[in-house]
Amino acid sequence: MRREHNNPHLRKIRSEIRKRHPEHIGLMVKKRAESMKENPEKWQQLFRKREDDPEIRELRSKMGISSHRKHPELSALNARKVLEILRKRKNIIWKGAHFSSWEEREIAKLLCPNPKEGFNVQVPNGSFTADFFPEQKVFVEYHPNLYNKVKHRIETRSEYMAPRIKEAKKKGFRIEFIWDRVKHDLNRKSYNPKVLALIGKIKKEYELA
Repeated sequence: MRREHNNPHLRKIRSEIRKRHPEHIGLMVKKRAESMKENPEKWQQLFRKREDDPEIRELRSKMGISSHRKHPELSALNARKVLEILRKRKNIIWKGAHFSSWEEREIAKLLCPNPKEGFNVQVPNGSFTADFFPEQKVFVEYHPNLYNKVKHRIETRSEYMAPRIKEAKKKGFRIEFIWDRVKHDLNRKSYNPKVLALIGKIKKEYELA
């Protein structure tokens, strides 16, 4: 039976487990990370299942492989559209903006108090989509998980950073990266001091409100 991650009943069960046995969540996260390293093919299949969506398939078929080769800008547009569909289906919303995870939403609360998609959150950066663009002064990426769904393997930080830095430079901007989890405790009640310190540094350096 296929597990539906957006099933309200399952969400309620996971919430109760998190409240009563937070240590189990930490163990699950650790086991998942180990499993991703040991069985990349298994995770590749799981990611493909998630993206095996009629709406996404239709979008890809309209673009066509040949058009991607002739017009790479369409390929970037297509990739962003696919991510937008997946993001909206997660239904993680704050002040009308959609986010890929609850963690991204928490970062937005610290960096972009008035989020607007395409303006200061989920902003195009070449063929990529930057998570945040506070006051349109600096791109900020929150990426604690380095599993690449296209390459089907875990990337190094330098591999992840290099192309995004290159695209940001083309636009005349810098880009900052947040690697640590936004909330270090399993109950998600307190912010990670490392993340708070880094965001404070970013705000000071780029003169953000």
